[in-house]
Amino acid sequence: MLEYSNAVLPIVAVEVEFSLFETSILTNGVANICAKLNIPIVAYSPLGRGLLTGSITTVADLPAPLQRLDKYQGKNLDHNLKLIRALQKHSELHDGCSMSAFALSWIRQLSGRQGWGVFIPICGSSREENVRANALNVVLMDEDFKIITELLEENKTVGERAYPGQRKYLEG
Repeated sequence: MLEYSNAVLPIVAVEVEFSLFETSILTNGVANICAKLNIPIVAYSPLGRGLLTGSITTVADLPAPLQRLDKYQGKNLDHNLKLIRALQKHSELHDGCSMSAFALSWIRQLSGRQGWGVFIPICGSSREENVRANALNVVLMDEDFKIITELLEENKTVGERAYPGQRKYLEG
């Protein structure tokens, strides 16, 4: 469908949820077709709806709307926080690096690796210090990407990322 749409009217970008916490575009064909057609991906929720800031450790830390999503409830949240803790531990190996800067740097530096196209993370903040921290680029080495890939494989997230009525719109 994307190829057909792009042939009718060139697509300048595709905006999708993408983060270390939500990597489905790397396996469902979205990132592949965007790379093939040279369409950049604009990644929304690049901090995993706040989980990749390191400040969310229990369901009580989540904003109320997220608490209702399957991915952020009970055993699913407990399981998913294992990935967050593993990524946090690895990010701490980079001196002075916040979890947020680490997560955003991974998206930026994934661009062009292994045949991927361009990934552009977008995130907002109402606090100047967060905006500055999110702009930092942590240099990740091949070994970092290898470890991150292993962590993602070992700690696959579980649960739905949307409400039942929204699911049909997420992936066409």
